[in-house]
Amino acid sequence: MNKSFWKLWLRDQLPLLITYLLLTGLVALLCYLYQLPIAIFTDLLRFSLPLLIVWLIATVLIAKRRQALLTRQLLRADFQPCSPVEEQLAAMLAQSQRSYRQALQTVRQKQREQTDQRDLFAHEIKNHLAILRAQAEE
Repeated sequence: MNKSFWKLWLRDQLPLLITYLLLTGLVALLCYLYQLPIAIFTDLLRFSLPLLIVWLIATVLIAKRRQALLTRQLLRADFQPCSPVEEQLAAMLAQSQRSYRQALQTVRQKQREQTDQRDLFAHEIKNHLAILRAQAEE
């Protein structure tokens, strides 16, 4: 798995992780201020941390599966976006492809025109050379 995937995934999960850390920190602070047994805090960690880990693993697996699916579907024409972000990205990709095709068509047209002009120039030069050669033989 590449670095950019993990970086983007972590940025996506950062609000959840920060919220979890803030809430557990708040519970730890309440336990300290009200002199509650430390067992409350340890039970909180014992029961909530495995759920958080399962949640994070599930989001990684879903994201990787979605990334693989997107990679396969983008190569075909039957791409179906699953979120507004994917829909916007697909529209941007389609627009980019259209502008690329248009630019490519313009370049090919200019190349054809240049080839035609070069061929016409070569034909004209040959005609003049043939006339000069004929005059030189006379």
